[in-house]
Amino acid sequence: MQMDRRGALLWVGCLQYFVAEALVALGYRGPYSLRLNYISDLAATTCTAVCSPLHAVMNAAFILQGALILGGAIAAWRLGPPGLWRISCALMAASAPGVVLVGLVPEDAGSPLHVIGAGENLLTSGLAMGLMALSLRRVAPLRAAIGGAGAVLALAALAALGRRADPGLGIGVVERIAAYPTPLWLAATGLWLWREGWRPRMDSNHRPAA
Repeated sequence: MQMDRRGALLWVGCLQYFVAEALVALGYRGPYSLRLNYISDLAATTCTAVCSPLHAVMNAAFILQGALILGGAIAAWRLGPPGLWRISCALMAASAPGVVLVGLVPEDAGSPLHVIGAGENLLTSGLAMGLMALSLRRVAPLRAAIGGAGAVLALAALAALGRRADPGLGIGVVERIAAYPTPLWLAATGLWLWREGWRPRMDSNHRPAA
């Protein structure tokens, strides 16, 4: 069980995604806008008027993200009770191949597999986050509420992204609202599992901790 708790720290490693994105964006040749550009523009391998010289870093980060999600889900599966928690961990693990596919097939590869992988990852991980939050509603109600809100926000943004609907934020912002909540939630949840495990920490009033 102790090894499983340490394994949950793999989810904390999902923060590498943000480091890679920031680094590759800094090396982008030509204008790159967090508001107007897709994340996958950073991973495009061809150069035209604009270019992403560090595209290999971004694609590697996508692949690594899949490995971290999968490894953390395997470890976390045993840390909670049977039922909704384990279903959500299995669903989170199922989202990993999608983001790996995004890294293996860049957006400019001329294949629909890139969009399919991205859609699978965002949809499955958003649903998994929502179910995981629901499973925590009694042991960590505040954490559950935050995770549930993040899942609703991510899935709503994904629906808008699928229709290419931009409410004025910029399509890059819409995509990031769909993509960012899950790695942030996983990092926070992995740290919580490592430090406290499933059993709620009790305060002086014997209430479950968030």
